[in-house]
Amino acid sequence: MIYTARQLADLQRAGGAIILPYGARLTPLAKDWARQRKISIGYGEAEIISAALSAFTPTEPHPHADANAGGAPNSTGTASLLWWVDGPCGAAKAALAGLQSQTPLALRQIAIDPARSIEVAKLIAREVASGNANGGIVMVKNASAMLVWTNHCPSLRAVWCSSLHALDEATRNVTPNVLIVEYPGITLPQIRNLLNRFARGIRPATGEIKRQIEELRSCG
Repeated sequence: MIYTARQLADLQRAGGAIILPYGARLTPLAKDWARQRKISIGYGEAEIISAALSAFTPTEPHPHADANAGGAPNSTGTASLLWWVDGPCGAAKAALAGLQSQTPLALRQIAIDPARSIEVAKLIAREVASGNANGGIVMVKNASAMLVWTNHCPSLRAVWCSSLHALDEATRNVTPNVLIVEYPGITLPQIRNLLNRFARGIRPATGEIKRQIEELRSCG
């Protein structure tokens, strides 16, 4: 199947993520459109594409969509999460699109190059500290560096979880406001379940958790 620039624009307006079937081709104008806007295009099986688009009308923007990572949550005061994926992972973006359709949270994409992951951590920290965001979702090939970057930011409590049990434990113990997911080797349903559980459980840290974190900062 061949996709035009207009079709790509409709897909982006529908859910933010552009996910095409394996083997899909782009017209020259479509390639130029994606290149000029620095948009990554994911490829996947029919299940992934259906999950990403089923909740949206192709020609209408989702009411909570907002591609600008630096603004306030939205005009209605809805809480927001920033999100970033370090590559063209169709399953990750499909799960995010599904989350956007199922939660009142406003999801805002961070458009930063994968080579500048530390800048992603800084941006999420600034937005959380200023009250413009409640937290973030980071989808990466390898979680190690991002886990270090985010947990050196005073406003962030980041966890790396690959199961719902681990996420539930983390939510009880440290009330994380950043979820890091390693997407290689994990299925679309698993990613979707992690994102939904995290979004439902995000809340401010208790006084005791803040005290423990502050205590750790004096460890040297």
